[in-house]
Amino acid sequence: MAAPVALGILRTDSLLSAPARSAEDRAAEMKKRVMETLNLRPGDTAADVGCGDGFYTIPLARFLGPSGKVYAEDISDSELIKLKEHLAKEGLHNVEIIKGAVDDPKLPAGQLDAALIVNAYHEMTEHEAMLRHTMAALKPGGVFVLLEGIWESREAKPRDEQIKHHQLAPRLARAEVEREGFEIVELRDPFIVLRTMMASPDGGSSSLENQHIRH
Repeated sequence: MAAPVALGILRTDSLLSAPARSAEDRAAEMKKRVMETLNLRPGDTAADVGCGDGFYTIPLARFLGPSGKVYAEDISDSELIKLKEHLAKEGLHNVEIIKGAVDDPKLPAGQLDAALIVNAYHEMTEHEAMLRHTMAALKPGGVFVLLEGIWESREAKPRDEQIKHHQLAPRLARAEVEREGFEIVELRDPFIVLRTMMASPDGGSSSLENQHIRH
């Protein structure tokens, strides 16, 4: 069964051409867009893979509420220490922190309504294994959101050259996601919309579409 995936590519160039806004406003708008794309409800279960110090973990935990749960995974001890401090300050108790491995986020199998990787996928040296484990952690019909940034001038560069600049082109991310079993049937730019066909309980197929707000 193919798992649903939403792949977003943030055009870094567009940040320069956009009207002047504070960093706080831009961050708040991006969090809003990502949260809408995840299509979660209070009480759901989600994972923030490569969570860092909690930029998305904290709004996820607030939204999902006491009956929901967030698995916050990272391989950096220092980032996870910061995350613990932020969670304590916020009084959030619905987050389980996971120290992952470079090839395994150590997520519970089949438990997630949604999984999120933002601006961390390009850093993953074992990205194929990370995608496989993320897919295995999703429930049937769960949503996977992968968001990366790219300068248009770097899109044709080799993958190694792109990741040196902490960026990744949509054509590369799409190919890698497809190779690991995510079926993409629609693609739109600059925020990419993917509709995935999934097997239904009666053996037929149904479609799930995740809409992104365009820049």
